[in-house]
Amino acid sequence: MPKPTAISEEDIPFLLSDEQFRQGLALLDNIHETTVSGDTLMALVQDGQRVYLVAARFQDDEIYVSCDCPRGRDGLYCPHLAALFIKWARAPQEFAVVEESGTAATDEFPFPVLGVRAPAVHRPEQLPAWVEQTLADRRAADAKDLSRWLNQLTIREMRTIASRRGWKLKGTLKADIIAQVAQHITDPEDTRQTVAQLNPVQRRVLRALVLLSEHGHYPPSKLLVQAAMLGAPSTDEQVNFAAVAAQLCDLGLAFPQAPAASGYFGRTAHTPPLIARHFPPLLADMFTAPAVRSDAENVIPADPYPFLQTFGQVLSLLSQTSPALRPPMPIPTAGDVARLVNHWTYDPHELNTARLSRRLYGASATLSVPPPRPRLDDEAVRQLSIVAGGEMRLEFIYSLLEAAGIVYPGSPVTIWKEVYDHFLMRDDLSRRALLARTYFQMTNWSVLWEVIRQDKRLQLRRVPASGLTPASLHEDLMHFRRLLLCALSSLPDDEWVSLADFLAVMRVVWPRFDMGVWSPAYRHYRTPFWFLADANTREPLKLDEDAAAWDMAQGAFIRQTIAGPLHWLGLTDLVFDEQDNLTAFRLHGLADLFWDRVEVVAAPPLAVKEEKELQPEDILSYDGETISVVPSAIGVRGHDLLHKIAVLESTTARKFVYRPDADVTFRSFTQGLTGEEIVRRWEEDLPVPLPEGLRETLQKWWASYGRVRLYRDLTVIEFGDDYALREMQAVTDLDRYILAEISPRLVVIAPEGIEPLKEALEKAGYTPSVKTGV
Repeated sequence: MPKPTAISEEDIPFLLSDEQFRQGLALLDNIHETTVSGDTLMALVQDGQRVYLVAARFQDDEIYVSCDCPRGRDGLYCPHLAALFIKWARAPQEFAVVEESGTAATDEFPFPVLGVRAPAVHRPEQLPAWVEQTLADRRAADAKDLSRWLNQLTIREMRTIASRRGWKLKGTLKADIIAQVAQHITDPEDTRQTVAQLNPVQRRVLRALVLLSEHGHYPPSKLLVQAAMLGAPSTDEQVNFAAVAAQLCDLGLAFPQAPAASGYFGRTAHTPPLIARHFPPLLADMFTAPAVRSDAENVIPADPYPFLQTFGQVLSLLSQTSPALRPPMPIPTAGDVARLVNHWTYDPHELNTARLSRRLYGASATLSVPPPRPRLDDEAVRQLSIVAGGEMRLEFIYSLLEAAGIVYPGSPVTIWKEVYDHFLMRDDLSRRALLARTYFQMTNWSVLWEVIRQDKRLQLRRVPASGLTPASLHEDLMHFRRLLLCALSSLPDDEWVSLADFLAVMRVVWPRFDMGVWSPAYRHYRTPFWFLADANTREPLKLDEDAAAWDMAQGAFIRQTIAGPLHWLGLTDLVFDEQDNLTAFRLHGLADLFWDRVEVVAAPPLAVKEEKELQPEDILSYDGETISVVPSAIGVRGHDLLHKIAVLESTTARKFVYRPDADVTFRSFTQGLTGEEIVRRWEEDLPVPLPEGLRETLQKWWASYGRVRLYRDLTVIEFGDDYALREMQAVTDLDRYILAEISPRLVVIAPEGIEPLKEALEKAGYTPSVKTGV
């Protein structure tokens, strides 16, 4: 087998089939960040909206390959790997040479590793769905899903539903019957009346179906146990669970589980969210509300506005500073260890100990999964965590930005202007609703990692031999979040709930915290492919047997979720005891957002939108040179306007200082902003009139904009795409030399900047071409 340095196009037919070559060739223009280190080739390959990290190491007459894509994770040749080989064969000079780090044992990495760059900034092919999708659009999609569900029923079954609910159906064509049933079955008032008429057993079985809607494919026996523990009155009635589920299907409150979907582990019935959204709070009769005075000192009311202000401040700072993302963990260069890591975070010393003892290759051998490192680099975390209110909130905010598509994927952090503008167009409560829906579904953040950071007794472990991927784990953690949100959304709004009572119900609904909950096929194995463990023994926690262990894991997850993201988003009031332990909570609008009943929910009763004790002159002042603002007292649009005319010089949690800047303002003029629009937006988005001195300066700049200017010996930089300029500004001193920005791909620079910029670009791994006399 040839080494990478010897591969040429003549060798490609021996490496790739004709089909692999064709697929790789189609991706050749989408390969970036190509590097070679010793016998290892690496690159990033964009395929649709995803970017994959692909690597090939030539060692001992073998090629060890890996890729983030499903085929690559199985060690198979994929189109992205084919693109890597073709690119190397055709243009090896475009691969940056990277020295292997850790070739000798170090304190941090006791085995050789290869450093990996954070993925470069790239633009997805499509805007995020929320930009153009309205509640009406989501309702139309729901209607199609409902039609598919109903199409699985026979006409006789639909007529049974209509008869039990008192509807009259016309016609004999199935399509017409489906349309009529769909119209009736989504009538909220009719559905509430039907649920209100259920007998106790039917109601409790329906409760079990709804609470387990996110719980994978459970056998009827499992649902039977859940229904019993949630209050089914007698053993004799429990035995008829399947019959009760059939009764709910006859009422149109559930659908029969299709045999092809259910299989051996399948359920007999299923209640999809588009039906459950019309139910009354199914857990309302299970709790006695504790006596809580809303004005007591130990009550912290829900209020979304402070978080929205903080979110806007962090977004503004990221837009101004464009910090770098933290690179992924280094990849071990030894093929056997690299396969075991395979893009997971890892503990280098644990991995090395296991590698030396050969304890990594059995079906039950496990490795820990440490909490992910912060996405932003150390300097950005240090600066922004003060504004965000701590590192946990900063990571949550950045994850929301990433999941909502307000920032481009990749490094350095770059705001997606078109999406950002759509975000700014929404009012505060619309933004809150958008961020809440993003949180419900996002897979790039979980409160579990904060739970593990705070409690050193906890550890998450995985079975390397299972082939489990990080993406699968992240999906599972998102499902656990939704399981909890589903239970919370089955509580009544505006009523206090004892946390102890709620945890007692959740012990029934969520007895385990491992992959086996979602993947019935793996329940035959003694150890799930991932699980929560005791950090000392490394054995799975006996969560379904040990109440203390359950509270340490699921209990902490629930408390952190209620007091963290849900409270930040203004969805929960909180009550704490004298030891600062959460004891009770009250919900405001969570169910309406989770079940997607409305586009926007009202602010909680005690929310305060404005800091009324501050006068306008206290919020913003201009001293003739700088603009000082209280960052939490102006909206995101106000910060956005200031960024268009000024440079942010200093930041604290209580004061941002902006300095008006001609270059920044001229760039804004180039992008279409006018002098009149600046004045109009200032009056709309900021609390004080535009200071006269600043008005005169802006008018002078606007009057001078657009005049003809002649340059001799013009020096320009042309970029290959619309994103390279921002990246170059982040990794070089380009801003020092820019005279004018003609377009996103063309800038005019001072001649003395040519050599230092060329040197900086080459050091960063780029190959700039300098042409003279053109």
